[in-house]
Amino acid sequence: MKPTQGQIKEFWERCGIKENHCDMWAKGYPCYDSLDDLFKYAVPFYIRHYEDKGMHTASAWQQLFAEWLNMMVEHIGNYPAPALFWAIWEAIHE
Repeated sequence: MKPTQGQIKEFWERCGIKENHCDMWAKGYPCYDSLDDLFKYAVPFYIRHYEDKGMHTASAWQQLFAEWLNMMVEHIGNYPAPALFWAIWEAIHE
């Protein structure tokens, strides 16, 4: 399941990344299908999102991995980066 350009834009902007006009990333945002970009930018946002709701850091990590695994098993298949993207997408839209 591939996100639309609008979903990619919304995802990264919710994670605090604004479109980059100096061509650091080919499409103006980090790659949604790169584990490196997701762990560098989106995962810290996800962890803070749940810490701000009062969840302990370890519990936030545990929840992230559970949601990520569920997304791979139930929806995406053996594509870890898109599964992580959608797991975080679901969490920030709850």
